[in-house]
Amino acid sequence: MSGADAGAATPGAPGKSGAPAGAPAGGAAAASGRSSQGGSSAMPRAPVAPTGAVAPQDAAARARMHECGHQWSTIKKAGNAGSMTWKEFSSTCLIVK
Repeated sequence: MSGADAGAATPGAPGKSGAPAGAPAGGAAAASGRSSQGGSSAMPRAPVAPTGAVAPQDAAARARMHECGHQWSTIKKAGNAGSMTWKEFSSTCLIVK
């Protein structure tokens, strides 16, 4: 072998593999055993309802929000809102009595 061939064939030779000297062969993710996707997180994910299923309290909240939105539209169209904002209106409307 010539001197040039010997350097190229030597595993771990600096500058030959494209990785910095001393870097693990598979990159940091391979060295740690973790991939960049799906790693564990500090907070567990909340359970998700099956598609199409809506919890009763969610359905009631949705209906109430719809009703308040309708009332707000009526007030705005009539010009009775004055300086009141949706946020102010909804803070009273969304309260279930």
